[in-house]
Amino acid sequence: ISLSMLANDFQPNRLEKAKREIISLVEKLQAQTLGLVVFAGEAFVQCPPTIAYSAFRMFLDVADVGMISDTGTNLADAVDVSTKLLDDGSPMDKAIIIFTDGESFQGDAEKSADEAAQKGIKVYTIGIGSQAGRPVPDFKSNEGSLKKNDSGEIIISRLDEVSLAKIASNGNGKYFKATSGEKEIDDLYADIKGLKGDEKDKKFRTLYNEKYRWLLLPGILLISAA
Repeated sequence: ISLSMLANDFQPNRLEKAKREIISLVEKLQAQTLGLVVFAGEAFVQCPPTIAYSAFRMFLDVADVGMISDTGTNLADAVDVSTKLLDDGSPMDKAIIIFTDGESFQGDAEKSADEAAQKGIKVYTIGIGSQAGRPVPDFKSNEGSLKKNDSGEIIISRLDEVSLAKIASNGNGKYFKATSGEKEIDDLYADIKGLKGDEKDKKFRTLYNEKYRWLLLPGILLISAA
């Protein structure tokens, strides 16, 4: 939910495109616990791990630029917060899926992804944006104004595919670029559905019968943001 996610490579902007992609993935998931971490200059848990998809959708709908005062981008903190949330010592397969334009100016996301992988948590990245880039709206100023640097030049935000590919590689996951047809969601799902196992399904059923014990984390963590 960083400021750059307001760029309009996709209509109406990158953030809404990310939300659509997340919803498309959620609709494919069956019997999976998932949570939502949002991030800009820092990250926090927007929706704790749950099997209540309607609750997840509600938390996703209200996620927006401006919820975090630091409107920069800290991919490392997003991975760290997600890893801490998932690292419960259980044998379940787990994954972090980051929806972002990849323009991170804080922290070492590659190192964070490597640390997640060492704990058995895969890290996938979905690039939202274009290499050509788009101007960034200045949502704090007058409507229609664009963000400018100290020299008065309009800031162009570009998709950083190289960094996102490295993060995914370090996290034993894969990088996918967002497209209008959303084929990448089919490809992503085809990869992560292999994470399911008999043990996970058994644990899931126990979790359901015991009425949503959120401290058990047999699931897939979705991350929406920049």
